[in-house]
Amino acid sequence: MGGAARGTVRPPAFSLYRPTSAMDYGGAKRGLRGSFMKCAVIIPVGPGHEGLSDEAAASVEAAFRADQGPFSDVMILRIPDPDGAIGRSRCRNFGVEHAIQHGAEWVFFLDADDLMDRNGFAAVRSHVADFDAVFGMIAEQWYGSDAVALREKQVGATTLLSDILLNDPYLTLQMGHFVRARVARSIPFDEAMDTGEDFKYYLELWRTHKCCKIGQPLFINRRGAHSTGPRSADGGGWRRAVTRVFGDFFRNHPIVINFVVSGVKVGFAIANPFDMIHRHYLRRVFFEQEELDYLRGLVPPGSSILEIGANVGNHVVYYGLFMAPRRIIAVEPNPVAMHFLKKNAEINRLDPATITFLECGVGDRAGSFELSVADEANLGAARLVPAESGRVAVHPIDDLVQERVDFIKINVEGMEMETLLGARTTIALHRPILFIEVMNANKDAFLDWAGQNGYRIAEEFRYVNASNYVAVPA
Repeated sequence: MGGAARGTVRPPAFSLYRPTSAMDYGGAKRGLRGSFMKCAVIIPVGPGHEGLSDEAAASVEAAFRADQGPFSDVMILRIPDPDGAIGRSRCRNFGVEHAIQHGAEWVFFLDADDLMDRNGFAAVRSHVADFDAVFGMIAEQWYGSDAVALREKQVGATTLLSDILLNDPYLTLQMGHFVRARVARSIPFDEAMDTGEDFKYYLELWRTHKCCKIGQPLFINRRGAHSTGPRSADGGGWRRAVTRVFGDFFRNHPIVINFVVSGVKVGFAIANPFDMIHRHYLRRVFFEQEELDYLRGLVPPGSSILEIGANVGNHVVYYGLFMAPRRIIAVEPNPVAMHFLKKNAEINRLDPATITFLECGVGDRAGSFELSVADEANLGAARLVPAESGRVAVHPIDDLVQERVDFIKINVEGMEMETLLGARTTIALHRPILFIEVMNANKDAFLDWAGQNGYRIAEEFRYVNASNYVAVPA
């Protein structure tokens, strides 16, 4: 069942469970105001989940009978959406409002195809006084099986937002959690999203409130019985949506990862923890560290460096900290990457007088292009596509630089031969050292070009789809 807001929300199927004595099921912990607390369990019921929701509701009742934890009452609110016309986000938001109107201080979100863990209420007894939201370990059960197992390699108990941000979301949080009702109201689920709305909510919740993940499961994620409504999504769709959510979050709330290389402090703002380059920073190393160390011994201090395809500044920062360049010209067409490129130069205190930033593309001639992003988790994978009304200006290197250039790095996602053609005057005049990523399909053409233009290959760093070549004047 997707998240888009359409249709009319019908009143929830309402059940109230209240033991005859607050001490009948383990003794409820009194709330901060001296009274027992009421909890509402909100269950959106999407297409094909009507029967499953009966099992979900029964599991809530069984858990409450086993040990009510810190709660005096539990309301079970099943929000029907048999055609998927409303969407789970709107159902959840409606459920929160209904819960508050009926006096609930806490809510628990449970999908209709999942089950409350028998110890779910008891597990949070010692946490609700200190936290605004409590998550548990991810427990899984295939539909039709009795076997329950914790998801392997998941993040364990934590109170740190960084643990949620810097790990694979598949291994951090899931929807079943307790949250103060008025906190949930303050961070409504995005009703325009069909998938990924879960992590948009989680990240804002953990950023703005006191949250924890405890070492026990609160519910059981049953796999193999997902909704097939008009706005449902598969795992790939969820992954793409969550990647966008994380990218948006980091642009608004960047985290800086610091580490030390050769005694020098280095820092990078993380644009997206799924990005290939940024995952290197999480391991406290530069991307292409081997290549950079090689170049450090080859390019003399005081060189003028032209960086084509600067991305977020991995190489630019290394040049500035370890290679003592006279000047760096950093060219990057992606505005998101350019934002982080400038930020990373600032974080590492690179001398602004020595760096020029050019937000444009390069090619064999001037023109207008659009950015095509094939992989949202890889800023560097953006390609330029010709478009008459494109928003990205493209220029040949010969038009961009008039001064001496001693070293040129080129990473242009398959446009390397066009880039070299547009740099023929600069290369012929200054004979710079070249460091260039060449896609496998262009290797023969590049090696022919090198021979015809008086360059020899000093080193090759080979990867699956491309090689990084270091070419020096013969």
